[in-house]
Amino acid sequence: MPIEERTAVVEQGEKINFKWQVGQYHNVYQIKSCTAAYLKKFECPEADRGAEERATTRVTEWSYTIGDKETGLLCFYCQVYNGAHCLSGQHLTVRIKPASKPASKPESIHLNWFPKHKMKLITAKPGQKIVFSWDKNKNHNVVRAGSCDASMWNDFKCPTSIKGNELIEPKIVDDKKNVEVEVPSDGRQQYLCYFCAVGKHCNSGQHVVVKVAGASPVEQPKGKKGGKKGGKKDKGGKKDKEGKKDKKKGKGDKKSRKPQGKDKGKKKGGKGKGR
Repeated sequence: MPIEERTAVVEQGEKINFKWQVGQYHNVYQIKSCTAAYLKKFECPEADRGAEERATTRVTEWSYTIGDKETGLLCFYCQVYNGAHCLSGQHLTVRIKPASKPASKPESIHLNWFPKHKMKLITAKPGQKIVFSWDKNKNHNVVRAGSCDASMWNDFKCPTSIKGNELIEPKIVDDKKNVEVEVPSDGRQQYLCYFCAVGKHCNSGQHVVVKVAGASPVEQPKGKKGGKKGGKKDKGGKKDKEGKKDKKKGKGDKKSRKPQGKDKGKKKGGKGKGR
């Protein structure tokens, strides 16, 4: 077993699992006093001195959960065949690492949701929550626009209907209606647009544009522009060819008409002579 597989770094509160297949003959012993020297060279105890049995050969799985305040090192080994498995490399040295602190979430942004509210443009972080709230007796709603970009940041265009947009149902909390939304963390949406679709509330100013900090604008496929240019050239080329063909046809028509006129004249003249 490679040395990197015989050592591990585990955080406080995490679990170490020892597992082997049914029919295999193993156990787990733990050395009571494990020092840094075991990280470089593991010394298998003679006659299991200074060690205690944690799992017998009658089981095929055993786990050890590191305490929240536990520190230092842990040493485990297999004692089967008087330590022969340990001498063959079946041992593990664990260094306990302090538990990492969970990342603190940014505070929620609260909006007093009514037509003349002042927070029309806000910047929020991915994962940050935005809370729209209004008196439960007031008639408002929160609708997320189906499309939103930088143009809405500069000049908000109120949608003419809810169709194509997402109506978010409010919840009543402490005599207020609340709508809580979370800014996406995928980094794909640079802007989020919300508005009230009741009556003319949006046109009266009940809307907000959220700029997502760190999000990148979505790039349009490059192939589309080239396709349009190519199409124009093709169309132009077709027109030129068709135009030339039409001119040729026109000349041909004129030539064909002249003989017809002469023939008619001859025929008329011939009839006259006969009379």
